[in-house]
Amino acid sequence: MFTEYEPKSRAEMGQEQVDKSFEGNSAASALASVDEKGQSPGAVVVSYFERELAELNDLPEDHSDRSAGRQPRYTFRSGATYEGEWQGNARHGLGQQTWVDGAKFIGHWHLNSPDGLGQFVHADGNVYTGQWRASMAEGIGIYHEKKAGTTYCGQWSQDLQHGHGVERWANGSMYRGEFAYGKKTWIWGL
Repeated sequence: MFTEYEPKSRAEMGQEQVDKSFEGNSAASALASVDEKGQSPGAVVVSYFERELAELNDLPEDHSDRSAGRQPRYTFRSGATYEGEWQGNARHGLGQQTWVDGAKFIGHWHLNSPDGLGQFVHADGNVYTGQWRASMAEGIGIYHEKKAGTTYCGQWSQDLQHGHGVERWANGSMYRGEFAYGKKTWIWGL
């Protein structure tokens, strides 16, 4: 028997992050009701990439050690660290951020958002390597789920498998075909 990869919506991912990182916070209750697309009106979804934005915004504009280009490692109040290039108070250019739970992003940033090529290693060991736009997997990428041994290689849109792709399971089985917002379309007879 094999375990099939089931993508999670941004709200579900946010819910897990809120549950693990901010237990007792009112943000968790805001995520309680979500629609079929995983969206919740008015919900507070705290992605890894948004966690330190308030601190970055609070830094003075003329913060002398945050000028353009590569700078020394910066440690956030949360314990997360960023090492790489900056533009003013923004992570911008090539850099690596590591969070206290072990998750990390290595790649290109554009004004505090992963944008371009990069790799995100989840705290549980799952890995996405590929193209990013505005903090989401967008374009071509490979996702490996460590526990189940499932790998997906193909197109992504808004953090979900979307377009042509190949999913392989640990037992050697595979699905090659079309995906629509994280779900296989299962077109038969081709």
